Amino acid sequence: MYCMLRHAIRHNKLHVFTLDKILAGDITERLKADPRLAGVQAVVPGGGQSKIKVADLELLAKDTVTSRVIIMDVRRVSLPRVMGVYNRVVGYNRADFNERCHTVLIGDGPLSMLNPGAKFEVFAAHLARFRMDFHAAAYFYDPFLHYGNGELSVGGLDFDDDIAQSVPQRLAADLQGLSNIDAVRRRFRGEDTSPQQAQAMFIELMRRRIAAAFPAEKPHLDEFFRKAGRTVPGETLALNIYPLFFEERIADLLTLMRPAKPKKDRPFSTF
Repeated sequence: MYCMLRHAIRHNKLHVFTLDKILAGDITERLKADPRLAGVQAVVPGGGQSKIKVADLELLAKDTVTSRVIIMDVRRVSLPRVMGVYNRVVGYNRADFNERCHTVLIGDGPLSMLNPGAKFEVFAAHLARFRMDFHAAAYFYDPFLHYGNGELSVGGLDFDDDIAQSVPQRLAADLQGLSNIDAVRRRFRGEDTSPQQAQAMFIELMRRRIAAAFPAEKPHLDEFFRKAGRTVPGETLALNIYPLFFEERIADLLTLMRPAKPKKDRPFSTF
């Protein structure tokens, strides 16, 4: 049971909730590289440990009342383990959502999206659920978090934390030479090319994959790659694709509640 308290004193700060150390690192590296986010404090779980535990997330829950943005990993396989923590985060911040504080979700898609003949409309109920449960301001579908039936090898899953590290089999042919998700994340941050080239490669890959999965979406492909995202008929929460426009959306949400007299910007920092 949570009191509907408002928390007016929120800082130039965001929290990241995930059990995935690779995803947490990708998020912070992207935010750190964006000049629009200079001075933002990013609070991440784990404290540099080799693995992030549910207990690490629990330690951060109450502190979210000081943040303007809360980023949550809501992938299907690990969500049951962290849902108790997420419920507390929502309870602490419910009165301030979409005014003083905003949630940004990163997750996979509905399991049925890979079924033969599936239509993009399968995302409607998926997005509606997360909009209502988490008061989501944005939902980013991450293709590297989505595994269909039979797409995980035995060695590709960390059974302690339910975090897959192998490349989804449907994407393996497009990502030859990349042995695991860490290598994929680094490739699309532009570590071996440039951020611009990496983004162009990612968009080309996603255009092919979306067109193959949802042929009826071919006339609407450009909408998937715009800042506003692709809307689903009957649902107000649009679908974005991680990491396209991720940093920009975060910057926009942080500026929705600027203090009247902001302090001098500090360098981007993580805790």
